[in-house]
Amino acid sequence: MIHILCPVDFSEASLNALDHAVNMCSTCQGALTLLYVFNAEEFIQVAQTEESSQEALHGQAEIRLKGIVREIRQSEVAKGIQQVEYIMRVGDLVSSVIDYAEHHQTTMIVMGTTGVGTLREAFIGSNTVQVFEKAPCPVLCVPVAASYSPVQQIVYATDYERDDQKIVKQVVATAKDFGAKVEILHIEKDRSTHKDIQYQEYVEKLSSYFMEDSLSFQREVCEGDVPQCLDHYMNTSQAQILALLTHNQNFLQKLVHKSIAKNLAYFTDSPLLIYKN
Repeated sequence: MIHILCPVDFSEASLNALDHAVNMCSTCQGALTLLYVFNAEEFIQVAQTEESSQEALHGQAEIRLKGIVREIRQSEVAKGIQQVEYIMRVGDLVSSVIDYAEHHQTTMIVMGTTGVGTLREAFIGSNTVQVFEKAPCPVLCVPVAASYSPVQQIVYATDYERDDQKIVKQVVATAKDFGAKVEILHIEKDRSTHKDIQYQEYVEKLSSYFMEDSLSFQREVCEGDVPQCLDHYMNTSQAQILALLTHNQNFLQKLVHKSIAKNLAYFTDSPLLIYKN
């Protein structure tokens, strides 16, 4: 059974990620776990109740979690979910997420890319990148502005990675859980005879390995910034999710730093599914 872990901090971003997790978990008839990591100092700052004790703040968080779980169980959208629960941990977000995922056969981690406290730093420094690198399963990062759409197609962007056969196998397995198709996308700066041959060999190799799976391939020439080209491609395609590898960390940071620094709309609508190399 598919098991999705979703860290929540009650921020708009984490609740939006939870909406994706609920819908996806219902589609594949899986189990859903909400994880709240309690840090007294952060929560006091957010709640602006410095007089409150840690126990009281812990209790407030638990009341909210119980309410969210109750709403999920009563929701028509979530009728396919086999099990939903919440857990609370005291400590570091990254360590708590990784520890739970490693010991509870987690299939996927779904988390927002902005939020309150530690989740607020997602993509820019740290916690999310650390989760990418350490998680025993794929991590789906959901932008705060991304509305959920049923997963029908996943685009895997590649630069002919050495481990593509293994990674594509994982992407295909994920897609099957949701009844989705997989498209392999390669973006390059220009075309040449050598690149044509390289691309054709790549397509033939993967096609022969995944003969029983309906993979499609797309090759695009990008004259400008690659992240911007990827964003444009996702905005004009029928895909709901963009899949990447963790070793593209510098690319991811560049992509999101630009989005924030220049207030551009890079990937505001496209959840990123990150696989571990």
